[in-house]
Amino acid sequence: MSKGPKTHLKRMGLVVLGVVALVVVGKLLFTPGGFGRYGHYRPGAIDDEVQRPLVHETDASCDSCHEWDASFHKKGKHKVVSCEFCHGPGGRHVKDGKVVGHLEVQKGGEINRLCLRCHDGHVRARPQGGKVIKTVLYPNHLEKQAVETDHLCNQCHLVHAPLEYINAAKKMFPMVKEGENVQ
Repeated sequence: MSKGPKTHLKRMGLVVLGVVALVVVGKLLFTPGGFGRYGHYRPGAIDDEVQRPLVHETDASCDSCHEWDASFHKKGKHKVVSCEFCHGPGGRHVKDGKVVGHLEVQKGGEINRLCLRCHDGHVRARPQGGKVIKTVLYPNHLEKQAVETDHLCNQCHLVHAPLEYINAAKKMFPMVKEGENVQ
């Protein structure tokens, strides 16, 4: 009861033609207009990017409202670090001069994790020459300073100008050497 020679090949050919037809229809339906006009590129992509709302700001946009923090930030060691590096995109906070949301302020252990992103002495991928970021071995740094190992970085350091409190303490207690515990 054969249906004829090579019927299985005819069925396979129909399946292949069906798959090719699906691919062609899918390409026509899902390929954006203009794609391929100038090679493997869609001219409308530039217009789409121009229309995308900006979320990143400059430090100057933060300074106008956060004058106190900015005054310390500009004279501190972190003056080269963008506000957004620690606080996130400014466009999520202010839009058209109006506050639209609040950026997270790091608290608790998050402060230490944030500081140690740059200042962890255990990270060995630091450049050997040029400007070097001051690093600490945590929690050894706290033990050396004779403080509890659960202390947070901002208990001794002002985050926008990390040496501000330290230098003030050195002026108040000039007889204390670094690493000594003040009683």
